[in-house]
Amino acid sequence: MEVDPAMKSDKPSGALLVFAGVITCLTWPLAAMLWFRPGEKALGISLFGLGLSLGPCLAAYAIVPKVRKQTARRVVLFTGGLSIMAFSLLVIVSYASIALMLVQRER
Repeated sequence: MEVDPAMKSDKPSGALLVFAGVITCLTWPLAAMLWFRPGEKALGISLFGLGLSLGPCLAAYAIVPKVRKQTARRVVLFTGGLSIMAFSLLVIVSYASIALMLVQRER
């Protein structure tokens, strides 16, 4: 089913821009709060990346001209994937550093 070209608009959806702003306003303060809690930095960084992906990057995707949509889509997907992977990678690194510290103490 094709969309009638007359019905299609190049204007960004107001609901999408509001959604992007709300997500950013919710995730970034939560990320900042988690950053200052001991042991929660990985989750704070992950939430910051999620807010970045769904907030400004998604809003930028809605605003850019059609010729740059593909590049903007890649940026949104990259930041979203990075926010998902950041938590796992940072937890692994923190456990590895703790294990290394324990091994050095035993020597």
